[in-house]
Amino acid sequence: MRIMFVSPGGHAQGGAERSLALLMAGLLERGHEVHVAVMETGDASTAFREVGATVAGIAGEGTPWGRRHGSAPQMLASTLVGAPDLVRTVGRLRQMIARSRPDVVHSNGFRSHVLSPLLGAGPAPIVWSLRDRAPSRWQRQVLQHASRSAAAVAANSTFTADQLHHPSVRVISNPIESATVPDKSTAQASLGLADDRHVVAVLAHLHPSKGHDIAIDALAGWNPNERPLLLLAGGDLYPDSARYRSELQARATSAGLDEDVRFLGAVDDIGTVLAAADVVVHPCRYPEGFGRVVPEAQAAGVPVVATALGGVLDLISHDENGLLVPAGSAQALRDAIDSAMWPGERRTRLIEMGRLSAARFAPARHVDAMERLYREVCGHVDQPARASLQPVGSRAGSTPGLADDTDEVGQQITL
Repeated sequence: MRIMFVSPGGHAQGGAERSLALLMAGLLERGHEVHVAVMETGDASTAFREVGATVAGIAGEGTPWGRRHGSAPQMLASTLVGAPDLVRTVGRLRQMIARSRPDVVHSNGFRSHVLSPLLGAGPAPIVWSLRDRAPSRWQRQVLQHASRSAAAVAANSTFTADQLHHPSVRVISNPIESATVPDKSTAQASLGLADDRHVVAVLAHLHPSKGHDIAIDALAGWNPNERPLLLLAGGDLYPDSARYRSELQARATSAGLDEDVRFLGAVDDIGTVLAAADVVVHPCRYPEGFGRVVPEAQAAGVPVVATALGGVLDLISHDENGLLVPAGSAQALRDAIDSAMWPGERRTRLIEMGRLSAARFAPARHVDAMERLYREVCGHVDQPARASLQPVGSRAGSTPGLADDTDEVGQQITL
């Protein structure tokens, strides 16, 4: 089978691009032809070539829609200003798809999803990977309208699936490749860390939504004699990342934590950071579609503390394979970290159950599910009954689909 992917993101370190590269590699190993059209410049095209995909080309310098969390007027204004570039991008994508003559066209993100009615895929069905929740109601309405062009939608969590009314939505979780993890002493030495204190790590690109500041505030309330070292591992993926880094550094200095907070920058080898960490925290302020650092840490045998929002609720059962805390609460985050970093029954349970749950996200399982989906939309197999699909439902207290105008999906947590 020949699959043409359309990737809106140009950065190889993005979660959507990392998931896509793993899917491509798995499909190629099974004898499929993999082509990809990239919508903006960056190192993603190099990463896709490295796994063996044929890069059909780069369609443009990026789509002119401004910030993801921008208002409708802001998005409309930036789209109008960039309309000529957008028209050229669509034209190039159509040419690349026509030349590749794919059996399936697979869209990998919001920006390519909304363009899918214009892509001229011909007889090839279009499949979406829905990897995040559109942050506003109007964006979800745009997505809903564009989804009419998709033969099927693979959502990476119940949370992302719930935003869309579509006859063929199913949950297919992101693939996670287990990192190579050295022994703890080797990892600490390579990072220049002393071995006489606990280590807490945040692995997330520098953006205010990721909640690095909450982790710093949690550290500030600790008894200095027992305070762990905080590692912030994340690159400058976003336009305002450098400014945000400066704000975080100033915050740490103001709290007297210059010796307790270490900024590692972009880290290619996350296994070393995971090996050095006693606890990984994911303190995001807003719901995310998946939260891939959670199963990455679990697979490495590191307890996870995360905000009880969004796709994380598909990944963590509180006090079984991880700990969940309310969004924005430095006190709750501090208490949860403290309960997970010391040896004992809870820490042992979190490690053991975390490893078991992380196995669900093996890349081979993801490729299996996507192969079945491709065959289904191409008519190579009978479409399964709805009851056989992984269920897509709402959680207690949430309303699925467009009627839900809030992203604050969470749980009440008691430690």
